[in-house]
Amino acid sequence: MNVVTIEALLDESCPVDRRMEARAAILRADVIIAVDGREREFTIYGTPPLEETMRVGSEVAQRTVLIPLTGETGQFEKVVAIVRRIKGPNERPLA
Repeated sequence: MNVVTIEALLDESCPVDRRMEARAAILRADVIIAVDGREREFTIYGTPPLEETMRVGSEVAQRTVLIPLTGETGQFEKVVAIVRRIKGPNERPLA
């Protein structure tokens, strides 16, 4: 599992190479999950692959990216927007 920092996604002062690495990790990912300060997980991208894993009852190798959120207002929405720009629309609308 890759961890992509929120700074690498949202902070324009972050070094360009870190920002590019973060975007490349998102592009390669099958599943993208954001985690808030209370350790709640939100699947931003890749719901069907996760459901298929549960359906077959065994783990399937998937490239997963974890994005820890810091709790700043509007941060989740910004991350979703960036993921959609990089990956295209989610397979299903987010709840």
